[in-house]
Amino acid sequence: MGNLITVARLPAYLDDKGMFKLDGKMISMEPLISVVICTRNRCDQLRQVLETAATMLIPVGLTWELILVDNGSTDATREVAECFQNVLPIKVVEELQLGLSHARNRGMLEARGAYICWTDDDVVISPNWLCAYAQAFADFPDVAVFGGRIDPQIEGVLPDWWVSHGSTLEALLGKRHPGDVYRVITGHDDDMPYGANFALRKRDIGDLRFDPQLGVGPDRRRLGEESTIMLAILSQGAKGIWVPTATVGNPVPSVRLSKDYVAEYHQGNGETDAYLYATGFLQGKPRSFWKVVTRAFKIGFAIPFHYCRYHLLRVCHPAHAWVPAWIDYNVRKGMFAYFSRSLR
Repeated sequence: MGNLITVARLPAYLDDKGMFKLDGKMISMEPLISVVICTRNRCDQLRQVLETAATMLIPVGLTWELILVDNGSTDATREVAECFQNVLPIKVVEELQLGLSHARNRGMLEARGAYICWTDDDVVISPNWLCAYAQAFADFPDVAVFGGRIDPQIEGVLPDWWVSHGSTLEALLGKRHPGDVYRVITGHDDDMPYGANFALRKRDIGDLRFDPQLGVGPDRRRLGEESTIMLAILSQGAKGIWVPTATVGNPVPSVRLSKDYVAEYHQGNGETDAYLYATGFLQGKPRSFWKVVTRAFKIGFAIPFHYCRYHLLRVCHPAHAWVPAWIDYNVRKGMFAYFSRSLR
């Protein structure tokens, strides 16, 4: 990568069109990389991620910007961001329409970089994170989708029942370990980057947008807003690779290591699956009304069975055998909740 320097602020005389004056001439300084973070009412976590961003190593000559999208925060989010104005090339924009996809779309609109790197407002960014992506962009100029490693940082001790089903529950920890070498992103469910650590080449995005019906939003916890846009880009013939050294840590508070959180997460997963089924995301056209109704009835009739199965396993079978049944029940509960609302 060449010599590295710690992060420095963009020149104070950089104007709002990405131009600066040098020897009396206006020179373009469009950034190569835009880092986008979306946030809402998480000022304490935001301070942590910005502190780690301020310790990143930046290749000499790399131009970049950090777009912070404030999705209607009422806490000290803006004050926290202002504390980093002198150490980060940070620009705060507001998106008052609530929902993660709306915030992501605003960040994408504001980004001036040739590549957009996405991370979350509660992660721990490794010092080499931006270097790793910059190197990948240089080494693979024909690639449009990039994904990085996510290491869970668990607060407390995993319950025994969680340890027994670690591979089943690792998505709840945000874990993504793509390996130690560059390799192709296949696009399969278990081989897609997560929203806390991925990057897109901007020119491949075109007219695509994050679906406002997916992602966390008011009164819902749907998933998949990042996966669907990456899959859409890959389906156009673009390439994707994993960048193993682009790493972030994902703090996991102890409250998420509970049966209730497993239920909440998988109900959101079920809602997502139902929405993608009804809209025909994989087929390219919406399902017919009667197909959706038929699917809803099948799910509705299956819920009592899965609920009873879960309780039976808790009573009659070895410890922790109930976990997959608990997941199945809550996925179907989430699917039925979506179908019930959409068919009213």
